[in-house]
Amino acid sequence: VLFSLALDRYLNMDLERTRYNVLLLPLVGLSGSAFGAYLTYAEAFIIHQWCPFCLTAFALTLGATFFALRTYGAELKNFIGGNDGI
Repeated sequence: VLFSLALDRYLNMDLERTRYNVLLLPLVGLSGSAFGAYLTYAEAFIIHQWCPFCLTAFALTLGATFFALRTYGAELKNFIGGNDGI
């Protein structure tokens, strides 16, 4: 659900590009990546079974998060309060 909301915000950014729209995709991607890492850990060490669909979805989440951070990482860093170059 959150990914579809973030994707909707990303696709409509040309219409209404606000600071929150730019920040939503990387933040949701980071939270999805953290949850996906936990689920992959659970597959490997708790369940002892691998789900090909789950691994593919996790790989796509990592790719989308990488793209979002590469594109909007500086704006996210400024929003959090970091200084450029430090």
